[in-house]
Amino acid sequence: MKKLTIIMVISLFSILALGQESKDDATAKESSYSFGIKFNAGASEIIESFTSNPFNFAPDNKLQFAYNFGILTTYKFDDRNEIALEILYNQINGLDHLGEDYINSSGEKFGSGFRDIERHITYLSIPVYYTYRISSWKLGLGIQTSFAMASSDVETSNGTRNGMPYYYQVSKNGLDIIMYDIGPKLYVIYGISRRFFVDLDYYHGVVPINNNMTGYSSQSLQNEELSLGVGFKIH
Repeated sequence: MKKLTIIMVISLFSILALGQESKDDATAKESSYSFGIKFNAGASEIIESFTSNPFNFAPDNKLQFAYNFGILTTYKFDDRNEIALEILYNQINGLDHLGEDYINSSGEKFGSGFRDIERHITYLSIPVYYTYRISSWKLGLGIQTSFAMASSDVETSNGTRNGMPYYYQVSKNGLDIIMYDIGPKLYVIYGISRRFFVDLDYYHGVVPINNNMTGYSSQSLQNEELSLGVGFKIH
């Protein structure tokens, strides 16, 4: 995620350099209320982790393409302070490469393998956040609450047991997850003009989203997303 952050920030500054020439007069008067639309794209992880267990589960979480789009409304308290609310269609994806050992009741290893688990969760996300303006920039901090609308996964397994190779793939709709997710969201926003803006935002869920938190694996899943986008204020 650190490498991705650097790439996204470089991309953001490239867009800013191109957009500066078209920037409108900064003194143009704006309404206290504004409405608009936005689209963001970037990467997400559905972070999988395990407590200690005899199967030596070792997940390797991979970044996957993610996107969100929707509407937003803002209210300006004054020239610097603003509060905003968005309603987003939010597609979160994750890929876990999970290595595992197979241990019998005597503690002896009789095989090993891996599972690639592609997870897809569609949310209706509602971030509410405060922004503080510095020149053409805005820094924002808020809370995003999301409600799951659909989910699925594809699990591919490959390895050996007792010297025999195996391979299989299973897909499933309707994951065993809780129906909401919540966590902090950070924003860096730049106004290209009085109506157009670009933003870089980062979200990290604080609540494990999976229902099954018992058993030998004590598995935990959490959402993380970083995206770069554009927006347009209609009013």
